[in-house]
Amino acid sequence: SGAWQGPNRRRAVGKFITILEGRLILTPDSGGEFEYKAGDSLIVPKGYVGGWDMPERYRELIVVDTEFMQGAAEVPDS
Repeated sequence: SGAWQGPNRRRAVGKFITILEGRLILTPDSGGEFEYKAGDSLIVPKGYVGGWDMPERYRELIVVDTEFMQGAAEVPDS
């Protein structure tokens, strides 16, 4: 397990999120504020830019767009 610690701004890869505990508040640079709570599911589109605030203890289940990560885990042949 782990926690996101850093600036509350993110540029996201595409991901599907189900919130297990706490709240997530997204404030896209394009405008608006969207709050999600435990039990909610959402898709954060690839290229999302904006605020990403978790004001309390937060846990999530995520599925990440693996196309973005292709090659990152590849180990060269010896």
